[in-house]
Amino acid sequence: MRALFGQFHYQPPSWVPRLAYAADDQVRKHPGCYALAIMITGLMFLIVPQIRHYRDAHRPRPQVRAELRQAQGLLLMPAVTPIIKNKPQPQPMTVQFNVSVAKLDAVGKTAAGVTLTPAHSGVWTWSTDKLLVFTPAKDWPAGQEYTVRLDPAQLPKEVVVKEPVWKGKTQPLVLSVTGSEFEIDPRDPSMQNVVVGLSSTHPLDRAQIEQLVSLEVVGGAKIFDWKGQKPDALFSVTEGKLQREFWIRTARIQVPVKEDFVKITLHKELTSTVGGSSLAADIISKVRVPDVDSGFKITDANTEILKADDGEPEQFLFINTEGYVTTENLLKHLSVWQEPPNFRITDVNGRRVAPREYDMTEDVLRQYAPVSLKPVELELSDDHPATTRHAFKFLTEKQGRLFVRITQGVEALGGFRLSREFRSFKSAPRFPKEVQLLGKGGILALNGERKLSLQSRGVPFLRVKMARVPARQVNHLVVMTEGDFANPYFTMNDSFDESNIAHFLRRVQPVAMKNEFQACYSVIDFASALQAPDPADADASRGLFFLTAEGVQPTPESKKTMEGDAVEDDWRVMEQATTNRFVLVTDLGLMVKTNANGSRDVFVQSIQSGEPVNGAVITVMAKNGEYLLQQTTADGHVLLPDVSNFQREKRPVAIVATLGNDLSFLPFERPDRLLDFSRFDIGGVQASEQEALEAFVFTERGVYRPGDDIHVSAVLKRRDWAAGLAGLPLEMDLVNAKDEVIDTQKIVLSADGFMDVKMKTEESDPTGRYIARLYLVKGNDERIRLGQSLFKVEDFQPDRMKIDVTLTGNELAGWLQPSDIKADVSLQTLFGFPAAKRLLKARMELSPGAFAFAQFPDFIFHNRLPEAEDTEETEAGQKINLGEQKTDDTGAAQFEGEPADRRL
Repeated sequence: MRALFGQFHYQPPSWVPRLAYAADDQVRKHPGCYALAIMITGLMFLIVPQIRHYRDAHRPRPQVRAELRQAQGLLLMPAVTPIIKNKPQPQPMTVQFNVSVAKLDAVGKTAAGVTLTPAHSGVWTWSTDKLLVFTPAKDWPAGQEYTVRLDPAQLPKEVVVKEPVWKGKTQPLVLSVTGSEFEIDPRDPSMQNVVVGLSSTHPLDRAQIEQLVSLEVVGGAKIFDWKGQKPDALFSVTEGKLQREFWIRTARIQVPVKEDFVKITLHKELTSTVGGSSLAADIISKVRVPDVDSGFKITDANTEILKADDGEPEQFLFINTEGYVTTENLLKHLSVWQEPPNFRITDVNGRRVAPREYDMTEDVLRQYAPVSLKPVELELSDDHPATTRHAFKFLTEKQGRLFVRITQGVEALGGFRLSREFRSFKSAPRFPKEVQLLGKGGILALNGERKLSLQSRGVPFLRVKMARVPARQVNHLVVMTEGDFANPYFTMNDSFDESNIAHFLRRVQPVAMKNEFQACYSVIDFASALQAPDPADADASRGLFFLTAEGVQPTPESKKTMEGDAVEDDWRVMEQATTNRFVLVTDLGLMVKTNANGSRDVFVQSIQSGEPVNGAVITVMAKNGEYLLQQTTADGHVLLPDVSNFQREKRPVAIVATLGNDLSFLPFERPDRLLDFSRFDIGGVQASEQEALEAFVFTERGVYRPGDDIHVSAVLKRRDWAAGLAGLPLEMDLVNAKDEVIDTQKIVLSADGFMDVKMKTEESDPTGRYIARLYLVKGNDERIRLGQSLFKVEDFQPDRMKIDVTLTGNELAGWLQPSDIKADVSLQTLFGFPAAKRLLKARMELSPGAFAFAQFPDFIFHNRLPEAEDTEETEAGQKINLGEQKTDDTGAAQFEGEPADRRL
């Protein structure tokens, strides 16, 4: 320190030592006084702060009655006006506050002190203490800026609103193009137009749109000079619903020599009918107008397998086009060839490759096999008689690609033609491999043929597996499976299945397969499985089988074993062509009725004769396989006592009936073999419910309109028909389509048990299904539902009609001329009134068939043409349009069998 700061020397003044000596002397002389002074000083340090704290706590202060609340509001502008029930519903404008600002007695009432600038008709309301809502009386103008002012004097004194002025702008006018295309009328393909669809957020005036639309042909082609004549107007505007949808359609177009473009512009000066700002920018749409060679194209081709009405699969080729063409004209230029298996050509590099579309020269096509096509008429409507999808049926069983070629020059409708040849390779669709058992159900009569019929397609062999379930395994069969009786499934998948409880019999049988597409029919005979001895199972009952049939073909190293376990390895399944069923071969038909006391009536009858079976042993089998009880039928019936007290391993699982080596069973508590009682009157109630109330609720009609009064009636009774219903407290709820209770009425029931209430709906209520529910009031907010009635609330009900057509002519003649046939039509509304002045269109279809006449009992007639040797059978038949007629005042009209324009 000395080295850093140097040396310091301090000498106190002379009075300091003298004062210290004097103080020390006084302390020595009076030690008690000084000790008391020190103690008093310490106490003062402790007591004085407590006194000051007490004074601060008890001094008078000004009283504060309420806490000031600082509030901030957020203005939310209305969204685009939606369309609800075909009516525009303007959305509200709201001011949302972060704290409570409104007086409690003002909630739900009209708000005072709120102004909207510029003015707009509507009402300000305090929806909640934090939400101020303006409900408009008319639609909002587009893009209009509004100012909202709130007078703070109308609020409680403790509320302070920061900046009680808000500004916002409504939704702008927006127009979107919903579609722009060159359109060909399918009813008259020579009628061609450019159509542009528009959708608006606000209602528009069609006349203003017509004034603000301009049309320009970009290339200058005279496409609107149809046959040299200029149209009166280049376009027309069609209005959709609620002035928000519009279509701009040009005049009829003459197909140009060279394609051109039509430019349609809707200028931005367009405004909405509700006012406000105009469009932000012009709406421009440019559409291509094709020439003769570009107005028709082949878009693609594809092949499919479709099933006919009789379930037979057929091969189809579909050609899709851009533009319309008749199937006959398309077929003239359409050719299909099938490629030989493993066909290859040599490319420019000397490699062997599969040919591509541009490699298909005439020399290559000579090595391909031509495929015969048969056009198929697709179902068309009168409003759309032309199609862009054309179907052709063909047949080939060989594998190999199909080469599809459509040469140029196809004459399409509307004056167009195909300018470029279409080429494409498509795969030949393969016929599916199918195996299915015919018929339904899983029971075969023991004394019948004991055979199941099976239909297969495209499989040369069937592998049949019969897994026989011994009678002692019935408990496992019931417990470990679920599903219906004919198609049960094991709940534990691979860990427990039929292989755990059954004895298997496997065999392969050939199928008389003619080709890949025709159905073949085989028979599965259970006789050998029923009679074959089984040393591993001495049980004589052999009627329970898991049956599996699979379409198979031999494996590469197959020994083609036809029976035994080796068939699993020598044969493989073809494309999952498999079917299965659980089959019970028996003559014992069982029916079980469960009684209220838990007992069961079991009835046994012969499936073959229908007579009751006597001497059949009825056994209740437990979960562990024990027999809980056994009884023998007398006159085909036994009464089994209640066995519900058996639990755990002795829980009953099946009722088994045996007679000799015949066995049948029913699961004890499963609903998969319940009897259908829908045709029988089996109503009834339990004895303990005799005093319960029943109610039938109904309305005077099934359909109402929003705003209608709904009259709901009900009839109440006790199940024992006893009296004493007068004065019962009831409630009727009306539930709308949104599951909301919109009306509740209290009713006191009269002595006769009849009641009627009138319930009100509003015009703004949603449409749909409504429910009227009747309750019995028990007290303490407890209600018991007694009944309900369903009805509909709809805006309108379509005018539905019913038609009756009667053919008249010379019914005794064997052959009739079309002119001799008349069709008498009677058209009525569903309310029974004649449907007068309605337009009817008729078409007569003549189809080939076999038929007979009473005058010639030994003959059968037909009108099918003979089958050609190298083509498929030609179908006779045609469709004849009978024209149009209007019904008279009685709803009647008559069509001639041959139109007037076809008569000689």
